[in-house]
Parts: sequence; structure tokens; C-alpha cells
Amino acid sequence: MHKFIDWIKRHQVVAFFVITFAITWGLGFSYGAVLKRGQFLLAPLIFLATCGPALAGILLTAIANTEPKRGTRKAFWIAFFGAWVVSALVFLAHNAFFNRAPFSPRMVRFALICVLPVAFVCGMAYSRVPAVKSYLVSLIRLRGVWS
Repeated sequence: MHKFIDWIKRHQVVAFFVITFAITWGLGFSYGAVLKRGQFLLAPLIFLATCGPALAGILLTAIANTEPKRGTRKAFWIAFFGAWVVSALVFLAHNAFFNRAPFSPRMVRFALICVLPVAFVCGMAYSRVPAVKSYLVSLIRLRGVWS
């Protein structure tokens, strides 16, 4: 295991692409299953595959930079639950207004499950690991006209 971690630390760019492709292409079958065959229970895998580059970057920075953790988990959990609620509302609004899907408790549960990877990535912008926090700083700091 130490050889693998040392290899990742020495070859971060290659490791990023390998991990990213493993996540996105490994779960890429879910796109066809949902869009062509209507197997909507595989839709959470689509969100996980779509978040593949961010998840690979989070994993890589956590492995490569072994700085001690700082702060408490409170900021992560607040950001996670806030992003979870907002992304679920956006998902539900899109399905209700654009896809004309019926709004039901089943759809709410489905949305809450599907958007978990998105909420996790947004929550990691407030991680206790300083390297991960600096990697995802662009999620929380607006640049240009908006700032």
C-alpha cells in the first residue's frame, strides 16, 4: 500500500487521470442504462460519474498532502446539508418544470439520493484537510464581476 501511495505522490497528474477515468468510465454504463433503457434506479450512479473529476481531485489531494487537520467538522456538515437541500430543490424544479415529471414523495426521495455526490463535493470546500480546502476554494470564492 505504501508503494501505491508513494507512486500517487510522485505521479499526481497521471494518477488524477487514472482515477478520474476509472470513476467516470467505470460508471459510464449508467448513462446508457438510464437514457436508453429507462432504468432510473441507476441515476444516482450518473451523478457519481459526473462528479468523478472532483472526487478524484479530492482523493488525490488528501493522499498527496498529509498536513494535519484543522478546525471542526461543523463547517463541513453545514455546507453539506445546505448544498444537499439547494441541489435537491434545483433537481426537483428542473424535473417538475422542464421534464414535466410528477412531483411525489418518491421523487423527493429519489432527488435526495441522487444529489448526494454533488453535496459532498460542495461540502468538501469546507473540509478540515487544508489541501482539499485550497483545492476546492474556487467553489466558495467568486472571482470577477460577481465578487
